[in-house]
Amino acid sequence: MGHGGRRQRWRGGIDDFSRRRRRFRVGAGLGGDGACAGDRRGHRGGGDRGFDRLGAQRGRRVALLRRECVDPAAPSFATPIAVNRETFCLCLVLLLWPVHAFAGANCEATAVPAHKVAAAASTALRTVDALDARNAPVALVARVGRDLSEHGLVYSHAGFAVRDHPAGRWTVVHLLNECGSARAGLYAQGLVNFFSDDLVNQDARITWLAPAHAQRLALHLLAVESNPLFQPKYNLIARPGSREYQNSTAWVLETLAATLPTTGTVRDRQRAHALAVQAGFRPDTIRIPYAQRVLGGLFGSNVAFTDHGISTRLSGEYPVVTVRSILRWVASNDPQSTQMEWRGGVLMAEPGPG
Repeated sequence: MGHGGRRQRWRGGIDDFSRRRRRFRVGAGLGGDGACAGDRRGHRGGGDRGFDRLGAQRGRRVALLRRECVDPAAPSFATPIAVNRETFCLCLVLLLWPVHAFAGANCEATAVPAHKVAAAASTALRTVDALDARNAPVALVARVGRDLSEHGLVYSHAGFAVRDHPAGRWTVVHLLNECGSARAGLYAQGLVNFFSDDLVNQDARITWLAPAHAQRLALHLLAVESNPLFQPKYNLIARPGSREYQNSTAWVLETLAATLPTTGTVRDRQRAHALAVQAGFRPDTIRIPYAQRVLGGLFGSNVAFTDHGISTRLSGEYPVVTVRSILRWVASNDPQSTQMEWRGGVLMAEPGPG
């Protein structure tokens, strides 16, 4: 897995961003049915009744932030009832329907191909089976949103799958960059959507924590509006511990650290990061040469090199919180943690480094 000092050349990003979001008017807090700007108000989708185990199809606004937009033409997976393998056949039929999303830097409306949504549903069911088999209220779930193999990394993004969330039986709470902008939002999203967000492949990894940590983390996420540990200013290469910026992996790390069983109530992001460092967390180091910064088109609304010190920018070696560094920290700091990983839909005998 490597350690914090391991260097990689960077040609892209170490964090997922939302290519399918746009701003909307917000309803009444978590679970409010606010409509997307330009969409019909109050629309709730087609009312399909077979996908409780996959969680809600609609992404919901968390804390004071954003909710995912879902086109009215898309089938709804929001109504809770039990599902079995026969119901999955119904899922495959419904997946022939056009599913619309928002993609690109300007969040243009695009249709997700049926085969990609079918693959996402298969991964979601596989994930739910594993989650249901454990008596845990929450788990860390990772996906491959960007191809980072040239940097020795596999997973680009992670979120928390929360059991019995108001939005659905297994709902992923995570931070997403909004359309390549300098802003981020916290989202509550069903597992089908989580795995259909324009991913590189359907590889997935689940990490379960020690029971005491998982219980405290779950309670925190169910009331995340009161203490989101969130910074809406987004930076793809946010400096670990940065006060001014945050990205999705930094939010995951800080949330994990703030809910460690041995800590009191933590409401400060810097305090949360310090706790992670005290518990042995070390970031990865990504190599971004100056010439690549200037000539490689790395300047954008969601990349702020000035978050790092001058010496870092001169050396081109940027410390970042990666999924791999989080997995490494959890494995070393929590002897009760366990993991499962699927590559190409096949369960691995031993999870890789991440």
